[in-house]
Amino acid sequence: MFAALYFAQGLPSGLIAHALPAVLRDMGTSLALIGFLKLLALPWLFKFLWAPFVDRSKGNLTRARCRWIVSMQISSAITLVALAWALSTNSAESFILPLLLILLINTFCATQDIATDSLAVSLSSKGALGMINSIQVSGYKIGMIVGGSGCLLLLGVLSWQSILLAIAAVLIILLVPLYLFMRGEAQAHKAAVTLSSSDRSPDEAVSPHDDNQNSLKFIYSTYRRFFAQSNLGVWLWVLVTYKIADSLGSTMLKPMLVDQHWSLADIGELTLYSSLVGLVGAALAGILFTRIGRFHSLVWFGLLQMLSVGAFYFISTGTVTGSLITWLVCFEQFSDGLSTVALFACMMAHCRESHEGADYTVQASLQIVLAGIFGAASGLIAQTMSYQSLYVLCCVVGVVAMMLVLRYVASAGRFVVDEKKIELS
Repeated sequence: MFAALYFAQGLPSGLIAHALPAVLRDMGTSLALIGFLKLLALPWLFKFLWAPFVDRSKGNLTRARCRWIVSMQISSAITLVALAWALSTNSAESFILPLLLILLINTFCATQDIATDSLAVSLSSKGALGMINSIQVSGYKIGMIVGGSGCLLLLGVLSWQSILLAIAAVLIILLVPLYLFMRGEAQAHKAAVTLSSSDRSPDEAVSPHDDNQNSLKFIYSTYRRFFAQSNLGVWLWVLVTYKIADSLGSTMLKPMLVDQHWSLADIGELTLYSSLVGLVGAALAGILFTRIGRFHSLVWFGLLQMLSVGAFYFISTGTVTGSLITWLVCFEQFSDGLSTVALFACMMAHCRESHEGADYTVQASLQIVLAGIFGAASGLIAQTMSYQSLYVLCCVVGVVAMMLVLRYVASAGRFVVDEKKIELS
């Protein structure tokens, strides 16, 4: 079920981030307008603003989250159909509507992500966090590949409008596992009520959000309680620094290869191979996470990530070439798959009961903002200094991040906030 839901998120994201820019340029759209597409992904950054309302429910929280998922995914499919119609004309004057539709798709997908993450955290035991995040990362990456590279390949056979309609249909089909899950939940609830009509189902408790606070006060109170947790201080430092070195280094990899006279075809082939290796890393991470535990995973996978990004320094100096570059890039993607699963699983472990969607989302937003800022600055650093200086900085930032991870692991044992979620391996 979760594999289908995360795959469903990746499909439109890959379509918008990778396939659509190429298609729009082929239609004669200006580069400035294509660049503007990045701003249409802002709902993914600001989704923490409405995440508390997704968690808010007066009834069964599990069923409420499922309803959010269904409504958002169906809305995405309908909007894709509208986008197919809107793109049937390529005049610049008519491009405002497609932009608005893309913004809506991003909003629907981001909200579906809140509800899916919330459902995943609430249904997963501590021992299953690694596997659920392995499914999350792998499913999303596969969806991105199919929605991006897959759609571009199909353009030789199908029209752009036909592909959009096909993706809309796939999004509906991908709801079937969730539908079966909801049926099972409904039957289990009915049986529980039959056995004891006086007892309320465990999931039927009224959410703590049922007061009539105004929206701003409600959002503030939700996150104030989250950030007030006594075990959160050091973790937040780990959260915002863990992926900075990777964001700094990976952003400038392809421009660096272009400057080293790699052809676009060779870079595309390298991207495909490394993406597949990254999927292997994400899948393996779930198994390893279960065996060695949350804290060991955070440390060892973080070390691999630091070493793999640091190895790009040797690419920048020109001391490695050809197939060795391919191996180093694949190693970085493999490490990225491992470390991403470890980070996301730790984020889930710090979510409060009945606040899973809001807590996970605000952590994800913090991580995305900091990694995005440093990723955006990587080009300026490389341009004003050099690629070599950039990757030296990556090594320094990676070492600092690992020092914070070790401090977090050492300090986590002093907190007994929720022994079911916070315990040393």
